[in-house]
Amino acid sequence: MGKPSLSSQIMAGVAIGLFLGLFFGERVAFLGIVGTIYVKLLQVTVLPYIIVSLTGSLGKLSMHQASVMAKRVSLIFLLLWTFTLLAVLLSVFSFPAIESASFFSKSMIPDAQEPDYLSLYIPFNPFFALSQNLVPAVVVFCILMGTALIGVERKELIIEPLDVVAKGLLKITNFFVKLTPIGLFAIAASAAGTMYVEDLKQLQVYIILYIALSLYFTFWVLPALVSSFTNVPYRRLFTFFKEALMMAFFTGSVFVVLPMITENAAKVIRRYITRDEDTSRAVEVLAPASFNFPSSGKLLLLLFVPFAGWMTNSDISPDRFFELASLGFFSFFGSVNVAVPWLLDFFRIQADIFNLFLMSGIVNSRFSTLTAAMFTIVVTIAGACAMTGNIRLSLGRLIRYVALTLAGCVAIVVVMGLVFRFVVNIEYEKRDVALEMTLQLGEGVEVKVFDRQPPPLPRPAPGVPLIQAIKERGVLRVGYPKEGKMPYAYRNRAGELVGLSIDLAYQLASDMGVRLELVPVHHRNLVRDLNSAVVDVVMGHDLITPESAMRLNFTIPFIYETLALIMPDYKRNMFQDYERLRNAKFRLAVPDIPYYTKKMKVLFPNADMVSIGSVKPFFQGKLKNVDAMVYTAEGGAFMTLIYPQFSVVVPKGLAVKLPLAFPVRRGGASLAKFMNSWIEMKRHDGTLERLTKYWILGENAKQVKPRWCIARDVLHIME
Repeated sequence: MGKPSLSSQIMAGVAIGLFLGLFFGERVAFLGIVGTIYVKLLQVTVLPYIIVSLTGSLGKLSMHQASVMAKRVSLIFLLLWTFTLLAVLLSVFSFPAIESASFFSKSMIPDAQEPDYLSLYIPFNPFFALSQNLVPAVVVFCILMGTALIGVERKELIIEPLDVVAKGLLKITNFFVKLTPIGLFAIAASAAGTMYVEDLKQLQVYIILYIALSLYFTFWVLPALVSSFTNVPYRRLFTFFKEALMMAFFTGSVFVVLPMITENAAKVIRRYITRDEDTSRAVEVLAPASFNFPSSGKLLLLLFVPFAGWMTNSDISPDRFFELASLGFFSFFGSVNVAVPWLLDFFRIQADIFNLFLMSGIVNSRFSTLTAAMFTIVVTIAGACAMTGNIRLSLGRLIRYVALTLAGCVAIVVVMGLVFRFVVNIEYEKRDVALEMTLQLGEGVEVKVFDRQPPPLPRPAPGVPLIQAIKERGVLRVGYPKEGKMPYAYRNRAGELVGLSIDLAYQLASDMGVRLELVPVHHRNLVRDLNSAVVDVVMGHDLITPESAMRLNFTIPFIYETLALIMPDYKRNMFQDYERLRNAKFRLAVPDIPYYTKKMKVLFPNADMVSIGSVKPFFQGKLKNVDAMVYTAEGGAFMTLIYPQFSVVVPKGLAVKLPLAFPVRRGGASLAKFMNSWIEMKRHDGTLERLTKYWILGENAKQVKPRWCIARDVLHIME
C-alpha cells in the first residue's frame, strides 16, 4: 500500500483537527499559534516568486507572440476579469440585512492622510514596494520588466537564471505545502475548539455564495465564451476535459493538470477548428503563460473582503467598489494568503477574521481550483484561436453572451439573497453582551449605592484638607450620572451599577482604604451638588469645557474620546467625508453643552443645530427630522450595541479629541491633586489599559461559557 496522496493527508489532518476541537473544546486553542506559523511560512516565497515567475514568463515571449497576445488575447482576459470582478461586487447586495454593531475599534477612525495611490500602483522605488508589501506596485514592476525583456538581445542570459530561481522558490513552496496537513490540522482544531454556532452561521453565507458563483463560472461563463466565439460545441468541452477538471478539484492544484490541459486543448482545436500548426503551437505558449495571471477562481475569493466588512459592521461603501476591484485584482497576482490580510488592513477591517478565510478554504479552495482549471482551458483555446484568426467575431453573439451572463449573475444574487433572508437565521447577541457586563475591580470594597440623594456631608473643619476629612470619616462619596452614561456608568441587566468610571471609583476607595458611597447626580445640577457637599467627586463621563473648568476643580483627563456622529444605518454614507459635510445642509442634534454647541457651529456652519438634554430620545426615534447626533466614537459605539439600527461615523478629515476628567467639589484641591497622581499610577500600572480594553474595546466582554465538547459534556472526563 503506497503513501497517501497529499490531498488525502490534508483531508485526514482537517478531520483529525475537527475531531480534537470537538472533543477537547477550548483546551486545544493553543494550536492556533501553529496555524499562524504555517500561514506565515506560506507567505515567505510569494513576492519573490511573483518577481521571477511573472518577469520570466513575459520575457520568454517573442515580439510576434507578445504583440498578438496584447492585441487579441488580452481582450479575452479583460472580458473574463471584468465579469468576475462584477460578479464579486454584485454579490455584496445578496448579504442579508442583519442587526449588527460592535465595540469601539481604532479602525473606526480613518487615517488622517489619504492612501498614497501613486505608491500603491507606481513602482517608483521597487525596493520600497517590496519592503512595504505593496503587491500592486510589485506586479506592475514585473510586467514592465518582463515586457522590456521581450525585445532584448541575449535575454536568455537573464531568463534562464530567473527560471532556476523560480524552480528553487517552487521547491521551498512545495516543502511548505507538504506541511499543509499539519497547518490545517492546527487551524481546524483551534477553530473547532473555539468557534461558536453563530460564527458558523455567518461564515456559511460566504461559503454558499462562493460555491454558487464558482459553479456558475465553471459551467456557464467560461465554457460559453468558447462555444460562442469558436466552433467548439459547449458539451464537448466537458467531454475532453472532465478528467482534468476532476483531478484539479480533488488535488486542489491546477499546476498538476497543465500537461493534460495543453494536450487536450490541442486535440479540441485540431478536431473542431483547424489543423494549422501555428494554432497548436499557440496552445503550448498560452497554457503555462495564463497560469501566471489571476484566474476567475482566484478573483472570486475577493468576495471575502466585503463579506468580512459585512460580518464586522465595517461595510465597504459602494463608492469604494472600484477601489476594491482594482486593488484586489493586482494583489491577487500573488498568493491570496498575502492579498487578503493586506486588503483587510487597507479597508480597516479587523485582521483576525482572516482565520475564518482559512477555515472556509477547506471547502472553497476545491471550487476555486475547479474554476481556475476551466479558466485556463478557456483562455488556452480561445486565446489560441484569437492569435491565429480563428475567432468567430459577431456583435450579435457578443451582446447575447454578455446579456445572458449578466442576467445569470443577477439571478444568482437575487436567489442567494432570498435564501439568506428566509433560511439563514443570524441572531443579534451584542445587546445581551453589553447588558451583562460586570465590574472588574474593587473586590472586597464596602459600598452603598443610593437611588436618591442623601443629605449633604459635613464640611471639613477650617484648614482641614478634603482628602484628610475623607480619611477621618472613612467614606468616599462619589457621584454617578443619574441618567446613565454608557459604558462609564449604567445599570446592567441584573440592576447593578457598572461601568468604567464605577470600576475606577471602587479602585479609588480600595486604594484610599475607605468605604464607598455612590450617589446619583444629574448633569444639570452638577455644580450645585458638588459645591453643596452632596458628593466629593463625580466619576462618570464629564467633558472638560472652559465654562465648567472655571466653576469646578477637574482632575487630569483619565481618557480621551473621539468626536463622532451617530445616525441611522441607512444614512451612514452621507457622513463619511468632513469636507463635504462642511458645505452640507442637515439637522444635527447637539448635547446641551454651550461650549460644544459653539464648536459644532464652527465645524458644521451650514447645519441646523437642535439642542438636546438627553441622547435617549434620539436613539428611541423620538427626534423627528434630525439626521445625525454629535457624540463620541467610544461611547457611541457602545450605545449602538443596544440600538444596532444606528451607526457611528468619524468623518474623514475630522480629528477632534475630547478630554474626560473627574470634577471635584470646590475646596477639594487636595483631593484633585491626590487623584491626579492616582490616575497617573493607574495609567502606568496597567489598570486604565485593562479597563479600556474591557469597557471600550469589548475584549473578553462576552461571558464565555465553556463551549460544548465531548470530553466535558459527554464523557465527563474533563472539568
